[in-house]
Amino acid sequence: MPKRTTRCALALMVVMSACAADPSDAPPFVVSLDELMLSDLVGPLHLRVFPRGALRCDAASGQVRDASGQRVLAALPGRDVTPAVRCGSGWATQSARFGTATPVDTCFTASQPTTVAINDPGTYIVLVHGQGDLRLPDGTTRSEILGSGCADVTVAAGQQQSATVVVREQRPVGRCGDEVLDFDEACDLGAANADGGACSTTCQTPVVRANTETAGLQRRPAVVWPTGRRLVVAWQVENVPAEDVKARFFAPDGSPETIFGALRNEVVLGGGASSQTAPALTPVTVGAQRAFAGAWETLQVTPGNVAAQVFNDDPPTGSAALPTAGARRLAPTIAASADRLLLAWREPGMGLRASSFGPIARPLGAASAPVSVADGEVGDPRAVALSDGTFAVVWSAAGDIFARRLTAAGAPMDAAVRVNPNPAEAQDLPSAAALPEGGLVVAWQDAARDAADMDATAIRWVRLDASLRAMGAAATANTTTAGPQSRPALAVAGGTPSTVLFVWEDEATGTIRGRLRRADDRDAFSRLGGTSADFLVSEATPAQHRPAAAFGGPMGDRFVVAWEAGEGVGAGVAVRQFPR
Repeated sequence: MPKRTTRCALALMVVMSACAADPSDAPPFVVSLDELMLSDLVGPLHLRVFPRGALRCDAASGQVRDASGQRVLAALPGRDVTPAVRCGSGWATQSARFGTATPVDTCFTASQPTTVAINDPGTYIVLVHGQGDLRLPDGTTRSEILGSGCADVTVAAGQQQSATVVVREQRPVGRCGDEVLDFDEACDLGAANADGGACSTTCQTPVVRANTETAGLQRRPAVVWPTGRRLVVAWQVENVPAEDVKARFFAPDGSPETIFGALRNEVVLGGGASSQTAPALTPVTVGAQRAFAGAWETLQVTPGNVAAQVFNDDPPTGSAALPTAGARRLAPTIAASADRLLLAWREPGMGLRASSFGPIARPLGAASAPVSVADGEVGDPRAVALSDGTFAVVWSAAGDIFARRLTAAGAPMDAAVRVNPNPAEAQDLPSAAALPEGGLVVAWQDAARDAADMDATAIRWVRLDASLRAMGAAATANTTTAGPQSRPALAVAGGTPSTVLFVWEDEATGTIRGRLRRADDRDAFSRLGGTSADFLVSEATPAQHRPAAAFGGPMGDRFVVAWEAGEGVGAGVAVRQFPR
């Protein structure tokens, strides 16, 4: 298993001083996290300082040992941080609370540094623990100390002293089949693996097919996975007598459904006398019930319309099509706030329109009258529900990416803004996702070359606040740069800050690639492949296209990617899930 480099260093005002020394003049005491990410730790770091005595610090392992060389933890001065405590309110960081005979026993965070004064000269051991959760293959977690580090510090009378503690990983080195998803492992989950709950011998999550029927062409997948609810994958079926939107329901842990017979195979979400295509999905809440909503194109009404419906785990019949209009309606996109549903679509040559439903119910009630979001020739609309209850719609037009904010009722607010900062070359195929902390992220396919990717198209993205102002510069998601990187899809998981998943087509190899980033454009570590760079989601044979992604799982601790696997008759919709 390759060793990971240090990910972060926390400069703390933990000053070792004795007697009359002024702590304000001392250099900072530095704690660095070796082979750990801050996201792996739960709660503050636990700090102890105590007389060395017969103990010694083994800095290479980050452990304190006794005279016989055995690791000592429970018998050290102070209290261990248990899963139930984790440095809670009773362990709040304080200054100047430590007397002559009292060992230091407190906690700190990066945003809440602590100052420590030791009244007696002497040699001390400084010990830092990091508490976190081990993620097991069955989706459960086990709380343990994930990181530990120590250092020896000798303080003379009137002296100030500083040191560096390196917090090192304290779990056994991950092995395939050790029942712990280590940083460098991607393991089978749930019932899909072959080792009775442990990681498989290949340490890889399996790729499964959503479609059980093979007639026709299975294309344009969409996914939704409300936390603790079933995973739903939808797609369109082409070149068969009944061109429908179909879906496959998976259990909340992502395994193939076996409880309800009707859900073991695909079911029809959008069906009728004529073609139903281009599905879009979004999670919704109906009362206390988490569910999802779907939208699609329908040719049941000439010259073509869009329809929407709210579903639970038992898909009902019927849908709510919008009133007939003179122009054909295409490319529906759907988003849901706490009590309203926004449906947007494009009308060729005429622009982008939107309508809303509210309150959300099953079945959906009447839609509001369509409103104009943008005029002219537009493409690839994407709707998102912002955390403040309003909506935003993103689209491409004339080689640029635009966004416009809508009220909670679906009425346009401010004027549209251009999202891509560089107007050179073509920018198209946008994707968008809302951030729980406010605002949204937008990604697109970008033909404008820069230092990050000088070869063909790249996947670029930017974070916007709720007023659609850019929060920082646009960034490049892909680290693989050979050939075109195209057709991005996004998913967001909550956190501080949120985690953003990008997936896209790597046209040069025919694969799907992905990358995890923080919403503040800092590294997020992927357990798949053990990297903070982009990673391979699919194999190259057959060619893979049109990825879609969602976060979900029993506790929101996984993500799933679906894509078109292959071309022509016999091609299907592939699905693969991963641990976060």
